[in-house]
Amino acid sequence: MKYSIKTGDPAAIRTQCLVVGVFAPRRLSQAAAAVDEATGGALQRLLREGDLDPALAKTRMLHSLSGLAARRVLVVGLGSPKELTSRGFA
Repeated sequence: MKYSIKTGDPAAIRTQCLVVGVFAPRRLSQAAAAVDEATGGALQRLLREGDLDPALAKTRMLHSLSGLAARRVLVVGLGSPKELTSRGFA
């Protein structure tokens, strides 16, 4: 599998899968907030409805979100911002 890191507007990045994070309890990372804005609030709606889990390492794959260049978005739960460490991803 090939991975790459790109900078810029997440909504404009053309990729097979864009990865963004959400913090507990329901706070979007900067990249997730950009995706949310581009999709008319799709991520916030899913958080509100309980369809996205911001707990550490929980994931949700979203397909065909309008307003994005990416085909899919993988939303990764980051847990509490105070408790997030690189060890948490190991």
